[in-house]
Amino acid sequence: MDEREKLTAQDVRHQEFSSKLRGYDRDEVNEFLSIVADLIEELGAERLKILQKSEFLEKQLAEFKNIEATLKSTLLRTQESADDIKRAAEKESELIIREAQVKADRLIEEKRVKIRQLESNYEALRSKWDEYFVKFKNLLTSHLEILEKLESEYKNLAKDSMKSLPGI
Repeated sequence: MDEREKLTAQDVRHQEFSSKLRGYDRDEVNEFLSIVADLIEELGAERLKILQKSEFLEKQLAEFKNIEATLKSTLLRTQESADDIKRAAEKESELIIREAQVKADRLIEEKRVKIRQLESNYEALRSKWDEYFVKFKNLLTSHLEILEKLESEYKNLAKDSMKSLPGI
């Protein structure tokens, strides 16, 4: 600091000058010194206010920087958490899809087995039906042959009995 910054309003008020024969008017000098002293006091008070405001603003700036750092940290952790959640959700969805695919494959195989069983049962029933049909047809044929033989015998018997009746 130079000497001007050390000068106080009190120094100006108590400053004394030596007198000379043709010197300045003392009242004017004292009035001027009083004005300068008042101005120095005002500037000192203003400087103090500015310093206090500066300290306040520096504290606020430090708080804001702290808040900013906290927000950045929180945002980073939030982003990391979101990324973790997203990765976990993707893994879970892949697992669900794989499980669904396995279940679908199992169900498809079960249905294929069931279809093969139904086809096999159908073929067995078809074969039994064909066998039954042939047996029934043979039965009917044999009964028809018996009926035809009985009919023939009846006709022969009727002819023979008609011949044995007198007068016919």
